[in-house]
Amino acid sequence: MEYMLSEALPIYSGGLGNVAGDQLKAANDLGVPVIGVGLLYDQGYFRQQLDRDGSQRALFPFNDPGQLPIRPLRKANGDWLRLSISFPGSELWIRAWEVQVGQTKLYLLDTNDPANVPEYRSITSELYAAARICACARKSCWESPAGACCAPLEIRPEVCHLNEGHAAFAVLERAAACMEDTGQSFGAALAITRAGTFSRRTRRSPPASTAFPPT
Repeated sequence: MEYMLSEALPIYSGGLGNVAGDQLKAANDLGVPVIGVGLLYDQGYFRQQLDRDGSQRALFPFNDPGQLPIRPLRKANGDWLRLSISFPGSELWIRAWEVQVGQTKLYLLDTNDPANVPEYRSITSELYAAARICACARKSCWESPAGACCAPLEIRPEVCHLNEGHAAFAVLERAAACMEDTGQSFGAALAITRAGTFSRRTRRSPPASTAFPPT
């Protein structure tokens, strides 16, 4: 969900962002039909500052969309593409943005929509925020809208590449879309979509895996 394209778009922290960004750049150079979908973090990853004692301070400057190399993603009628999913207590509105990477497109989603309640607006505020509920919400607000933002653009990806487990819910979303399109059972849809779903894992230790309670 993070891409390192340039310092002008500070929505990345390190290794995974470098890999994802390089893949988009390589796809552009090779002419491969690839699109990327991620999150637009209001504050991104923290900036490091050292105080007089040599201790680290974490700073979170605000990323003003108006100062970033992005633009609102527009539908055919010119309206800003906004998506919604049901969340506890109210609807969650998600805005879609577009980044031009040569001839390749990167679509970014964020929840800092004035229509959202304050706690929902901050879901996409920081990369790798520690709170588990926020992490789970970020995964949820990425998965279904990630596919939904492609539909109005008449984009139907045949292959989905996931970077680590951050987009794990996309596996279920792809199966759900297959069930709706074909009428297949969940098990059959999962098997069908598995052939076109790939995941890159760099760490396999238990601490590197994220688990959420079922309630």
